[in-house]
Amino acid sequence: MKSLASISLPNSIKRIGWYAFENCSKLGSINLPNSITEIGYEAFCGCSKLSSISLPNSVKEVGWYAFKNCSSLTSIDLPDSITEIGYDAFNGCASLISVRLPKCIKEIGKSAFASCSLLTSINLPNSLTNIGNMAFSACSSLSSIELPDSITKIGDGTFSHCPLLASVNLPNSITEIDEAAFYDCSSLTKINIPESVTKISDYAFSGCSSLEAISLPKTLKTIGSYAFANCPCLYCIAISEECICQDRFSNGPVVMRQS
Repeated sequence: MKSLASISLPNSIKRIGWYAFENCSKLGSINLPNSITEIGYEAFCGCSKLSSISLPNSVKEVGWYAFKNCSSLTSIDLPDSITEIGYDAFNGCASLISVRLPKCIKEIGKSAFASCSLLTSINLPNSLTNIGNMAFSACSSLSSIELPDSITKIGDGTFSHCPLLASVNLPNSITEIDEAAFYDCSSLTKINIPESVTKISDYAFSGCSSLEAISLPKTLKTIGSYAFANCPCLYCIAISEECICQDRFSNGPVVMRQS
């Protein structure tokens, strides 16, 4: 199997099972029939020469680690039949520059697109309700992101270690910004926190070394430890008297209370 270079599957195949083509390092192309409904756990994990793959409209599920470390994969067009992308599904796809998400996608799993270092942008549909922790962590070319109104929180480390991320649009539906959500986003210069946000967790913006301005709403109830640590360009933040602030911002802003 390790020497397999190409394969065409018959229409009798309905699912690709766990580890089916794992670490087939010479596999460059595969033809998936319209009968396929599921791509299983680690099905193509480590297929380092796989540069393209066409997923038929019959596919409903992309499993955990399905295409992890497919380092030659440059683009992926996910059919509208898919509503969920599994954990780490495209993690480490270092050549991936283009992703089309399904119109009806509801969930992007944990670390699904982490370490996709050439991915510059991605369009998130309005159907999306959950973005998993570290989903876009270490996407070192990601420069902007616009979140749909269907998202209510930004998970742990979701956009951490994205050094070129300079523009983020947070919708009014967001209520929580979780731990290290934007950790080490060194190109982020400003961000507006909507009135809907009540909690900013530990290390949320830590290491955002270019952050100069942030607008915090009066509705904010909690700011976690080191949330703005190592933000040397951010001199001051103003918060309400009622806001619980851990106030440990090493190399970060001065906190001012306002009534």
